[in-house]
Amino acid sequence: MSWSSSFFVGVLTGIVGLIVGSLAAGLAASWYRVPSFEAQSAAFVVSLAIVTGFVGFLIGITACRVMPHPAFLKALGSANGILVGLVAVVVVVARLLADVPPTIDGEQLMLAVEIRWPADHRESPAALPGEPALELGSITRMSHTQRATSRGPLWTSDAHLVDGRWVAPGAVEIFTTRGRLSIVAMLDSANSHGFLIPLYGAPRKKDMQWTEWYPHARPGSPPLADGFQYRYRVQKRNEPVRTETVGPFEVQTIASYFFNETVDGKTVLATMGRFRIKHRSQAVVVDAKREESNADMDRVESADGVAVIGGPQPALLAHFVDHAGQGPCYVLSDESTQLHAAYVPHCSFAGGSILTSDSGAFRNGERTVPRGRINYIALATPALYQTGGSVLDTRNLTVHTYRYPDNFSLFPSYAPLGISPDERSFVRIGSDNNNDRFPSLAVADFVGNRTYLLPLDERMRYPTLESIDPAWVAHHFEWRKGNDGTDSLVERKGFVPLPYHTRNAGTSGYWLEPARGDSLRDAVIEFLVNEFKGERVPVGQYTYYYPVKIDGEIINVAYGETGHYVSLSLPDSVKDTKLLDAVAKRLDAELATGKYDSLFGR
Repeated sequence: MSWSSSFFVGVLTGIVGLIVGSLAAGLAASWYRVPSFEAQSAAFVVSLAIVTGFVGFLIGITACRVMPHPAFLKALGSANGILVGLVAVVVVVARLLADVPPTIDGEQLMLAVEIRWPADHRESPAALPGEPALELGSITRMSHTQRATSRGPLWTSDAHLVDGRWVAPGAVEIFTTRGRLSIVAMLDSANSHGFLIPLYGAPRKKDMQWTEWYPHARPGSPPLADGFQYRYRVQKRNEPVRTETVGPFEVQTIASYFFNETVDGKTVLATMGRFRIKHRSQAVVVDAKREESNADMDRVESADGVAVIGGPQPALLAHFVDHAGQGPCYVLSDESTQLHAAYVPHCSFAGGSILTSDSGAFRNGERTVPRGRINYIALATPALYQTGGSVLDTRNLTVHTYRYPDNFSLFPSYAPLGISPDERSFVRIGSDNNNDRFPSLAVADFVGNRTYLLPLDERMRYPTLESIDPAWVAHHFEWRKGNDGTDSLVERKGFVPLPYHTRNAGTSGYWLEPARGDSLRDAVIEFLVNEFKGERVPVGQYTYYYPVKIDGEIINVAYGETGHYVSLSLPDSVKDTKLLDAVAKRLDAELATGKYDSLFGR
């Protein structure tokens, strides 16, 4: 066979390789749970398909050159047979080594577990620190070692007494059919209890009933010492793993799986799933508000977020969603034993930012919880909250709407900056399309449905937007009551500009912002030389850090042209910040005199 014919067979075999490779890669992606986030699973499939196609191309050419006097069709068939056989072997091996979740009636499964404390344990498990968890492990049959695990929550906050013993529920996804399974109840970093459980391979419907309490003594054997026990049942993932009661409401958690999430700097278990809500045992189903939320159905019954509203009567704020995650928010309350559902326009999550003029409360920020948990803290304090494009008064469960001017664009990551004394208006910060130098404050009178803008200017000093808080607003503006009795925000006459000062940037040292140019850096170096008897360290022409030696220690001074800042920092190897802190304190006192004001600005 000629080289051209061999090349053609290689190309055809390569095309077959692309097809079978993509099919095999698709199966492997599902077996090994390659995430779809940022198209990772698609990239995985494409990469393996290309590799298989290239291997097919090589097999096609090799088969043609090795076979003695092959006919075209025979060579093509042999090459494709070899290729498909190799792919089949790889697929079988991959399937045998993969942790494929078992199913019942086509539904993947959860393991509902209850952990029972010893009879002499008196303290409620809810008092345990941290977040107890369950770990489901797969134990190899030959070496009896644990080779893979999945984690799920142990809800000690739901612990209750049964026949005088504390019992806490939990759940964990059944992730594999391989090996024998074990359960470990991890109560804290130093206290855990593990058990081998009598569950193998693919669970059956008989496993969907609660087992007896394990471990227990065999018939005829002496009783076991009192200790921790467990029981379990298998359930489908479309069934609730947890039910919490809030007044006349039951909130059921439907979990697909559990995963780690970082909240407030801590790694916690979150839940990928939905909530279903019942009111007095009746399922809550609401209007999907398709004209606003783009929901793909007229009525929705599941929510991706639920927050408990603090106040005189139990109420919930729920964000209902369809299959695509689109849907509206409703305030759910009980009126004379009847469900009352109040629509919250322009709301996309169950939570809110409290409207306050207290800088301490403002700095606490929006109170969030891990995904898949009921939020008991965000709306716990009876007050006014902004949620999406609405204001919710949790004291009387009323909802107000408002609109910003068309030329105003909100900075969504910055919380409301204050509320008027008459509790009709609140302040946000954003950009005015007619003013490209400074941001503007937008005041929304949500009772009178009136909004107006107040531009900031160079007299109103702030190093970064994060430094603007209710106290900053109160320094430059004041609420003034009009003839109609309504409070309006106006610029405070004769306010004294705040002094420039250093900002502690953590490991990056102290920053001065906004720097008008590198002349501020030179002035700071001069200050260190004069006030601290510092000694300039020679540097090159394009050096970023300008070191100054003070009593044998180094303070680096730098100018960031892009960020318009001057920084004072220590070398990476130095951890003692005593000198740097002293320099910043004395520099702040010098800046307060106004001597360096001309070196700041945008």
